Amino acid sequence: MFETFEHVPAYPLALPVFWGAFALFLFVIVRRLRVFTAVHEGTPVASSEVGIRAWGVIRYAILQNKMFRWTRAGVVHYVIFLGSTILLIGNINIVTGGIPQAIVSWPLDGILWTLAVALQNIIAVGVLFSLVYLYARRLISRPSRLTLDRTGLAVLTMIALVVSTEFFAMAFEAAAYGDVPGAFVTNALAIPLGSLPLSVNETAFAVLWWAHI
Repeated sequence: MFETFEHVPAYPLALPVFWGAFALFLFVIVRRLRVFTAVHEGTPVASSEVGIRAWGVIRYAILQNKMFRWTRAGVVHYVIFLGSTILLIGNINIVTGGIPQAIVSWPLDGILWTLAVALQNIIAVGVLFSLVYLYARRLISRPSRLTLDRTGLAVLTMIALVVSTEFFAMAFEAAAYGDVPGAFVTNALAIPLGSLPLSVNETAFAVLWWAHI
């Protein structure tokens, strides 16, 4: 079951680490949700409003159209939004022991999973460039509507760490063990890394992989 992660030292430990943290997260959220049980029931939603509300979910939650009041900032934020959803493909694969990869790789001789990895590679690059732009906005151009607060910078930094550790772990993995099917960007980065000693590439991969977890 874990053949996909045979290069990861102590890979099985990733499962209790993640699911333990997820259980703690659910515990905290459930405590917060108790507030809603104290709220009085409002007016039932009319059947005529269901379509309007469904469109609202698509418009505001998925398409994120309110972001595009500021075109460049909106595009950059949407790229990061896509990253937070599409990059979940790889993360879900990690914390389930490779089950999604096994399922998606079954038809068409693995082409679909290869395409999914390629899409994640592209999105990761887009997110990293978007983060550079957002750092510059907060630290250099500083539009009047933005404040230089620690929370905003902390959020950007956490996103940068999550995405960059996964991205460069894949590059070092390719350098140490061979190309990752579909990961054409990180496979290209692995070419110059291949000149490093094998032990360096293996160690860098392991450290970055676990840092991502």
